[in-house]
Amino acid sequence: MITISTTHTHQRTVRTTAIFNRRQCLCNPIKQTCECPAGKPLSKESKITDKCGNNKAFFKGKLADCRNCDLKSKCLRNPSAVEKVNGHGRQVSFILKKTGTPYTDWMKLRVDCKKGKQIYSHRMSVVEPVFGNITSNKGLKRFSL
Repeated sequence: MITISTTHTHQRTVRTTAIFNRRQCLCNPIKQTCECPAGKPLSKESKITDKCGNNKAFFKGKLADCRNCDLKSKCLRNPSAVEKVNGHGRQVSFILKKTGTPYTDWMKLRVDCKKGKQIYSHRMSVVEPVFGNITSNKGLKRFSL
């Protein structure tokens, strides 16, 4: 008799030190400039309007600055990435002007349109019976994925 194991072990890398978030970067929304936690200027990459109508600015650090920085282990998720030839420095984005609607309002507009109603009705026939079976027949009221 041959037994096949279907269990898999996944290893996750756990960071022991927290990395800097974008709040540690000094951003000036009026001048549209940004500095990294080490005080180096970040160059402005682009400015876009997201799905909700908010104006966002994207900034990126110079690769040479990040390679030689003492704070790269606290600033970058993967500090070894800056050693590669095609690597890149720290990237951050900021909302310059919050003019758009919240995501819930945006989603309501998507669901209320003709195509959104069609997609949502398909969900009712595909996904909901599965959850109904798990809840009533299997007796699982709570579960996490």
